[in-house]
Amino acid sequence: GTNRSFTISANTGYSISGVTVDGASVGAVSTYTFSNVTANHTISASFTANPTTYTITASAGTGGTISPSGSVTVNKGTNRSFTISANTGYSISGVTVDGASVGAVSAYTFSNVTANHTISASFTANPTKYTLTIKKTGSGSGTVTNNPSGSAFSPGTVVNLVANPDSGSSFAGWSGGCSGTTATCRITMSSNVSVAASFTLNDPPSNITITSPDGGEKVSSGSTLTITWT
Repeated sequence: GTNRSFTISANTGYSISGVTVDGASVGAVSTYTFSNVTANHTISASFTANPTTYTITASAGTGGTISPSGSVTVNKGTNRSFTISANTGYSISGVTVDGASVGAVSAYTFSNVTANHTISASFTANPTKYTLTIKKTGSGSGTVTNNPSGSAFSPGTVVNLVANPDSGSSFAGWSGGCSGTTATCRITMSSNVSVAASFTLNDPPSNITITSPDGGEKVSSGSTLTITWT
């Protein structure tokens, strides 16, 4: 009619693999209690040796490499780093560790390894041309020239842009792939780029009236008037 508890402990380097009570498994438990004992019973525990090494399986898809690759043996509790590299004309599109994405990283380290793992890398082919899109904004008007000309460029091409305001307008600044208020901008094409040039409308022309005792002169905006006093 009393209770009796048992504690199961694994030695260093071992783990509990299972416990049976009266011949039936109760799982890999660390304690077990017989309650209200009214009969004879048996309890037995089994153990397995912990592995001293683990395996990390590394693989890479078309377009790049992972180093080291294949089945990599790692000592228990140590770290193991992997390097992911894309071939020419390709980019890393993603890396998965144990089936979960860790992003388009170029390196990954397993720390304090205590289990088997997997790591895989995938790659995508880079486009052969990148597109440059030029827009104009603001209340004013103007043009944007680019050298070399065109809208599609090979990766690594350096494109110089120049903003040219129309008469009566001024260049206000760049946005998007360029920044600043200088009229020139340089872009190295490594992706599709969108650039906007902003132009503002100048104040409308006005006349200036200069009055002297003998009368006055009307001068158009931007012209030069020489006045001589005698």
